[in-house]
Amino acid sequence: MFAQNTDIPKGFGFVKSDAFFAGLLFVVLNIAFVLVPKDSTHLNFGVPYRSRIWWAAKDFQAQKKAPDVVFLGASDMTCAFYKAEANYLKKLQTELGNHQSKYEESELARKDSPYRTNFCLAIPGEVASDAYFIVSTLAQGASKPKAIFYSMTPRDVLDATFRDPSSTDIFKAMSSLGGTRDLELSARHSALDKTEYVLSEIFPITQRKKQCVTWQHQLFHNLLGGPLGLQFDSITAPVALRKIALLELPEDFSMEEVTDAPYDATHAVFKSNLDEYQSRYRQFKPATFHEQMDYLEKLCRLCQEQNIALTIGNCPLTAENRALLPKPYYDLYLRSVATLLDKYGQTFVNLDDPAVFSHDDFYDTIHLNGKGASKYMSEITDVLSKSTKLAGTPNKKEL
Repeated sequence: MFAQNTDIPKGFGFVKSDAFFAGLLFVVLNIAFVLVPKDSTHLNFGVPYRSRIWWAAKDFQAQKKAPDVVFLGASDMTCAFYKAEANYLKKLQTELGNHQSKYEESELARKDSPYRTNFCLAIPGEVASDAYFIVSTLAQGASKPKAIFYSMTPRDVLDATFRDPSSTDIFKAMSSLGGTRDLELSARHSALDKTEYVLSEIFPITQRKKQCVTWQHQLFHNLLGGPLGLQFDSITAPVALRKIALLELPEDFSMEEVTDAPYDATHAVFKSNLDEYQSRYRQFKPATFHEQMDYLEKLCRLCQEQNIALTIGNCPLTAENRALLPKPYYDLYLRSVATLLDKYGQTFVNLDDPAVFSHDDFYDTIHLNGKGASKYMSEITDVLSKSTKLAGTPNKKEL
């Protein structure tokens, strides 16, 4: 027969339970995170979540001087920026390790542009709300550029697969920097997401979930990495397995993982991605369109207030991609963007010109290959080298 434990007063046996200690730990950590203010100056989530925007924002914050011009856009801009750079330098370029273009610098100088230095904050998947949050969070104060060039396609405001502004990795990164606070609730569409955000404000530990996981990963790496001689950053995997990992886990890219090679006409290929864009354009969602246009207007207003010269260029597309979107909606997109830019005294230019970009300038139906990329960046440099009024005249035939 076991002796009765008399160390704990009667009625206080609950202190022996795991639930009690878990609850106590939860309270202590919440108090700790309240006392330790959230860093709104630098990226405060850890290395295990090195997404594309993590690499770009980290590099941007490390700049000693604001770039003259910042490039925004989705993969259409990213591909053009780095493929043109690879052609110019005649060597492989990493999209995550360098966000400045020597080719663009040389072109801006050659064409006597008022802008000379540059930085690429274009991220694959970027939409209008993402562009606004990037600028309002990063490109302010001492980091404010003189100009912004935003390469836009209809997908930026008309994507039927888009959930809500809070669902993107860019939003989450900018939220971590404190740049989305005024729009945290409105950016969430579902009642569950709104509730989770409110609870995260009440219990700060939930805002530091990534940070806690980071600490766990770093502890694991320190315990096993040294004794076993493991280098976790150098682990490689087959492409098929890598794609599965990206679907199941948060984005995590090594610096050398995403690269672009110089254009080789002898090995030029064209891949059809019409299935993807049939899904993106399968229906017109007025709510998505108007919400994204509202964010685009926020961007225009912010640039006007901050005296940043904003130029939006309509990116070249193949005829088959453009045909997926009914003409009334494509015209609505063009007309709405051009009208909005004109309202705020900013620049719109339609660079989707079949007379300039032929089908063999494309890698797939929306992304330019290396040859087309150099041509597109040269066209952009022409726009940035002219006065706002000259560059801002839209192609009336397209409107």
